[in-house]
Amino acid sequence: MGDLKQRVMTAIVALPIALILLILGGVWFSLLILFLVLVGQSEFYRIVEIKGVTPMKITGYTLATFLVVVAHFSNEYYLNLFLTMAILFIFIMQLYRRDVKTAISTISSTIVSIVYVAWLISHAILLRNIGNELVGKYGIVVQKIADLITRPDYMGLAYVILVVATTFLADTAAYFVGKTWGRHKLAPVVSPKKTWEGAIAGVISSIIVALLTKYIMGIKMDALYIGILGLLLGIFGILGDLSESLLKRDVDIKDSGNIFPGHGGVLDRLDSLMFNVPITYYFVKTYYYYEILKLFK
Repeated sequence: MGDLKQRVMTAIVALPIALILLILGGVWFSLLILFLVLVGQSEFYRIVEIKGVTPMKITGYTLATFLVVVAHFSNEYYLNLFLTMAILFIFIMQLYRRDVKTAISTISSTIVSIVYVAWLISHAILLRNIGNELVGKYGIVVQKIADLITRPDYMGLAYVILVVATTFLADTAAYFVGKTWGRHKLAPVVSPKKTWEGAIAGVISSIIVALLTKYIMGIKMDALYIGILGLLLGIFGILGDLSESLLKRDVDIKDSGNIFPGHGGVLDRLDSLMFNVPITYYFVKTYYYYEILKLFK
């Protein structure tokens, strides 16, 4: 099966499943995120083990699972609180391991797997639930914020669709423009095929797609701020892609895994989203926080 045909077949199967779980939200979406986190962690462990590093896998998987559970039931405050506790716990666990000669690499790789994979991806749950979170937090003034947040569950769904559509379409634009007109290398050591021409096209496309998604989905955020968010997603999407490429370049592998035939692994598919989802969550939350403050001036 050709690579392009394989990629299309994988997308035909995977995208409808992911979309259904996203629309359902709640525990179904959280289970999808848990699956992606655990598979992504296994891919990360495979990468560092090629370097001869021995992470605490069971500890990492367990803490990652709890991170997803915390994200499902609460907000970023408790997610960050648990992350702090998880980092401390990893250090404490190392105290009882026999091999102290690998303490630095073991602790570092385990913490990075928690932060880079589990913590970043878990923000997708927070973003999906952001409307309910805001209404719950400002419920006492829910009538005043009705114009900002009319359908809390739909609000989270709309922003997840925005960040996914913006990230993937910008990446597609960057690929085709870079392949056709790219001349100047963006990061030749890390990713030789990426060009400045492609990157600029990706950023411009990101802004356009973000604005289009705002009007299609009826997102209640000023166009100026949606444009700024699109700009950030374009830039950080590229940085997320390059960061994952850096890890693979270090161990000289093409893909982080093969769970998605023709597409590679979870980290290959979510590298840009792992940066963009947290960016979107904190940007949206900050925007509505200040918009709600304006209502009481």
